[in-house]
Amino acid sequence: MILIMAVFVLAAATAQAETYQVVKGDCLSKIAQKFHVSWTKLFKANKTIISNPDLIFPNQVLRVPEKGSGRVTALSNKAKPFFWKNPNANSFGRRDFIKAINMFNLPQEVKTLLIAEVNSGRFEWHQIRFGDYFEQMASDNYRIVKNVYAQWKPDRLLAAKKYSVKYKDKVYYLADPLICHNWAWWSEIEKAVKPPAEKPPEVVAVPPPPPPPPPEQPKPLMMLIPAEEEEAPAVAVQQVTPAKTIRKFGKCRPDWEAWAYSGVHVGAQSQNRKNWDMYYGGNISFFPCKTRLGKGIFRAGPSAQFVGWEGGVEDKIGYRGDMALFGGEAQYITGKTKDYLKVLYGTKMGDVWGKDFPYESSEKNRMYAVEGAHQWWYGRKRKWFREFEVGFRLELAEPGKKHSSFAGVPIDDPAQDQSFYSIRGKTEYYAKGPVTLTAENSWGYRGFDQSIVMEPRAGVKLYDTIEFDVSYSWIEHSQNDMVGAHIILNASKLTKILIKKFKAKAKKAEKTTEKQEVVK
Repeated sequence: MILIMAVFVLAAATAQAETYQVVKGDCLSKIAQKFHVSWTKLFKANKTIISNPDLIFPNQVLRVPEKGSGRVTALSNKAKPFFWKNPNANSFGRRDFIKAINMFNLPQEVKTLLIAEVNSGRFEWHQIRFGDYFEQMASDNYRIVKNVYAQWKPDRLLAAKKYSVKYKDKVYYLADPLICHNWAWWSEIEKAVKPPAEKPPEVVAVPPPPPPPPPEQPKPLMMLIPAEEEEAPAVAVQQVTPAKTIRKFGKCRPDWEAWAYSGVHVGAQSQNRKNWDMYYGGNISFFPCKTRLGKGIFRAGPSAQFVGWEGGVEDKIGYRGDMALFGGEAQYITGKTKDYLKVLYGTKMGDVWGKDFPYESSEKNRMYAVEGAHQWWYGRKRKWFREFEVGFRLELAEPGKKHSSFAGVPIDDPAQDQSFYSIRGKTEYYAKGPVTLTAENSWGYRGFDQSIVMEPRAGVKLYDTIEFDVSYSWIEHSQNDMVGAHIILNASKLTKILIKKFKAKAKKAEKTTEKQEVVK
């Protein structure tokens, strides 16, 4: 009776499963498309009759798995499907991915995590195949489409960068195809990982205790001796030390930032027309590792700065000097903000001499510098006031050593306070294409003449890498206002762009050579 019931149950289960008979010209991908399932799911459901997914025969009867299982979901109770047939058409391109992610139908926490993950640079290589499903995709002009199915040739693979974050009981994936950059996402329920089965404790065979010595007492008393008190040979037991949990601190993908700058000032008033100065310098920071912290990325590493200067006063006095500082920098970056703090230490040296009188002076100070800033932005698609920055810089000087002489005779000339304190604010107030207009203002206090300095600037930035500024410096208690011209170069970003273009060109040339060899 039990056997008959089992047969009926098996027959009922088989009747519920949908079947399909293979005809000439079929392949698993084509059949899977008809029933809106993935070809991998179809292959797994028929492993008993298909050993090679690339080899099926006419008249074979295949079992079609239940729709909606696995990565491909059922079409019922969903919006009309969008069949993605040509990755090169309606491409999203280099538009603002942050805006696209914020337009997706995702929890706000997931949007924030995905933006931070993209900005961190952590990704896995992914291949988009025929039949793959995405819940939403961004295409040209920020058009968001739902229920997306990849429907190109089955043998075509589309390379993409894949980012993943976990939220509650799901894993959310974000794909960035290299050809079209049509950002698309899908989610999967996180599979619970079963803990490994505990091994039973190892049983160690202990040899029986040796027979007791000849009894010196009556036999009944021997039976009262506790077994624990009997001496047995020591058995060496190896103590297993529990493994220590090692916390992985981020992914060590080194990165760096470097800036170079130069400028010149000339007198802006009738009293100082012949006054001038010029400066040049740069800074560099190296970040060996980074790690996720809260909703952003934290990284830190060594940093260095150098600046040199020279100038003249009315063709009577000349001066020059330089300052070299070394220390560290820490940064915290989210999808729309960046904070950094630098702590540096070094020396500042300067020389002054008379051009038409025999005066010479040199001074050296030890310097401590602290610099920080907070930046926030609103995306590349915004034209007006899309980025802002506020910052500060403190340069603290220890009492220095100064040596002065007149006509070769040492004179008493006390050292000056070389400390300097400043705050600044900057904005990118208009941007179109590769051109960005900037405005900046800074206020400072310098110790050697106890004056307040204000320097507004206006500039133009090209391709987000090089900036040209003009400025006007107003100095308190002085008739020495100056006008200036400046150039600032984001050396690290320019270098990365050039390297990327060089690699792409070399890869293209390599592919061209391979094609020519195939033709030959």
